Amino acid sequence: MGAINFHNSPLPRHAGRHPGFWTIWYGDKESGMVVHFLDEGIDTGDIIYQTKVPVLPGDKIDKVYKRVFDTSEKLIGRLLDDIENESLPRKPQDFSKYLYNYEITEKDYELDFRQSAEVLFGRVKMAPGKLYFLMEGQKYGIQDCSIMEEPLKNRNFETGVPYVMNKKLIFVTPRKYLQVNEVIKDGKSIDPLLLVK
Repeated sequence: MGAINFHNSPLPRHAGRHPGFWTIWYGDKESGMVVHFLDEGIDTGDIIYQTKVPVLPGDKIDKVYKRVFDTSEKLIGRLLDDIENESLPRKPQDFSKYLYNYEITEKDYELDFRQSAEVLFGRVKMAPGKLYFLMEGQKYGIQDCSIMEEPLKNRNFETGVPYVMNKKLIFVTPRKYLQVNEVIKDGKSIDPLLLVK
């Protein structure tokens, strides 16, 4: 009947490595488990079953995985019954939506302020202190952040440059501001406002 794989992402999105990381990194609103046939490609075989779960603001990878695994336990009994009855369903994947995940590199942890504040917030909450911005060639990890609404009348800011607004360090994004509440440098917490001259 073929070989079967359990993959914890909504294939064909996030085929390959570290799907939980990339789900949050891209700002996806849902994840899930896919049971699929193996073929010669990487996570490209026909889908047997699929579950869906929400990805919530501030989720860490382990919380997403737990939510995915909790909803997929029921699939095991169903899979065994369908194997015994030789009645496994098959649904080809829509390869126009195929997205392959590569190995995570250090560059993936650098914040790109051309992304929305919501996406950047999710990335920081996924791995506090690991996501960073560069300033004068130095890395500064963001331990904690929040999203700040913005007045739409004043958009004369430069991307990737920290500003002070209402006594808070902010970065401008295409939507809203990312407010930096706690910064880590060389393993020590520093006052974010000290970074702006």
